[in-house]
Amino acid sequence: MKQEFNWAMDQVKLPPEAEERILRALEEQKAGKAPRRSRRTWKTAVAAVAAAVLMTGTAFAAAYQAGVLDIFFRGDTSSLESYRTIQSTEDENYRLTVDSLRDGDGLYLYLTVEPKTEQAAQVLPDIEWGPGTFSFTPGMTKGWWESEETTDPEVSRSFSIETNLTMKALETLEPITFSANFMAEDCTLQLPIQQSAPTASRSINQEIEVNPLIGEMEYWTDVTISSTRFSYTSIQNYTKTSGGRDVADPLIFLKMKDGSILTRSQLGLGPIGEEQILDVDGLPEEKRMDRIIDHFKIVIDPTQVESLIVDGTEFPMDGSDPKEVQIDEALLPFYAEAMDYQDTQGNPGYYLSSMEELCEKLGADYSWDPETKTATGVYRGVTLRLTAGSETAEIDGTPTPIQEYTRSYQAIQNGNTIAVYPCIFETAWQVDLSQDYVRTIDHVDGQPVAETEWLDWIVIP
Repeated sequence: MKQEFNWAMDQVKLPPEAEERILRALEEQKAGKAPRRSRRTWKTAVAAVAAAVLMTGTAFAAAYQAGVLDIFFRGDTSSLESYRTIQSTEDENYRLTVDSLRDGDGLYLYLTVEPKTEQAAQVLPDIEWGPGTFSFTPGMTKGWWESEETTDPEVSRSFSIETNLTMKALETLEPITFSANFMAEDCTLQLPIQQSAPTASRSINQEIEVNPLIGEMEYWTDVTISSTRFSYTSIQNYTKTSGGRDVADPLIFLKMKDGSILTRSQLGLGPIGEEQILDVDGLPEEKRMDRIIDHFKIVIDPTQVESLIVDGTEFPMDGSDPKEVQIDEALLPFYAEAMDYQDTQGNPGYYLSSMEELCEKLGADYSWDPETKTATGVYRGVTLRLTAGSETAEIDGTPTPIQEYTRSYQAIQNGNTIAVYPCIFETAWQVDLSQDYVRTIDHVDGQPVAETEWLDWIVIP
């Protein structure tokens, strides 16, 4: 699991002209007027990049197989290859290589440390990895750190970091100074952030129902779509509804120029993006302004996004007027029963999902073979077969363990269908299943005690 740390949660102060535009939009919203469309501009500055070794794009790709694109994204990532920067620095004990990619307001890093001496190799497995292991100049906000498993930690260790750039860093575009605390002081790298893959932005300036499961409303001012990210600025209440239904927040769709629709599950949007609270004067006490940032698990071409669809409204990315649109109900979130069941040996299974119910609500083809006790579903062109009593599924004919992290699950017969822990549906069909819950907090002997009641599965196609 990823561990989340705060790096430099410095509040961002907007320039006066930006505050004026926002407050004017709020006043016009109250008065029932159509808000004026604003255009944002960034100050840019050319920053010099100094590094011990610097190679970019395809020049290093052949020699450096496991890289930042492989770690963070699935599918075809070739469109971002030219935006990678790979640098290394070394002292008498270690060599540090940083494979970095800036995409819009995001910075992705993949670090590899290799020992140069026998003594360094013995120490390397015991180095504690985390934010305190590295030093960096301000410019990055919150980061997700994850240590990569290696077959031989005495040969090399790797680490991945996903972080967001501050508004100030995006204005100045000055390189991020990066170093490892266990290496010599002069072993520093200057991570360039001037170059970024293309992005697409537009103003919204209207109230949006971001989560139809709970009817949550926010006022959006603008959105930005990059190759790997979706971000937007919103004005919302300080107190937000929380719980299992947050997984649908925000429920967006991208309409591509070839006519296809990408759902948030296909994009790989997580249930919770990073919130950067913006310091804006003049907002009501109960309101706050946030910049919400989330990343995709696939790489898209933002220049091929025709429109953003949210809250039944299509917003063309060319800035033209929005229009109402009807979304296919099969693409909207729904509930699927979370069942407790036992297999033929009496072993219990908890929070299982019926394959037949899921296929019916997704609009997928479904069939049941009573002789082999096998259920077959076809969704988005992918065939999934589950056989009662087996811990292995077939995805397009390829045997695939029914497994989440290190825990395996067995498919169980339930009438004329299969009940199974739904991680296999996420693997095969790129749908998100998250269990809804209600959490109550009571006080016992003066201490808070939380109780959680787990409910049905929320399915986001």
